[in-house]
Amino acid sequence: MKTKRRNKKNGNDWRRTFHEIADETRLDSAQLAWERAKLASGLRHYAHNRSHRRASRLLGRIKAAAIRNALEVAPDKVRVTLDNDYHVGLLSVRWDGRGRLHLPAAADLEPVFDTGLPAKRIA
Repeated sequence: MKTKRRNKKNGNDWRRTFHEIADETRLDSAQLAWERAKLASGLRHYAHNRSHRRASRLLGRIKAAAIRNALEVAPDKVRVTLDNDYHVGLLSVRWDGRGRLHLPAAADLEPVFDTGLPAKRIA
């Protein structure tokens, strides 16, 4: 069985690696996640004002997941602080030039990797 060899760095024969492609698309992915969070936030406020509590809670979870995604992909662009000015007691998530969003202080912004497998206990 023959195997193909990869071409070395000879001008046009060089293939881009997955790491290079991921670095190029990192900022675009974070911006899309931020826009998804802003959209979910607006819809959540509308649902809350119309007394649709179940939809409001679902949209809040979508908003938090989108913010978590943006934070994982571009931690250098997104800042999380405790808001003491506008909404006291909430987490203020800011992206310079793109606005800010608020989450409850108990929101979990740690990365979540759901593999579908039961969690292994390390002891």
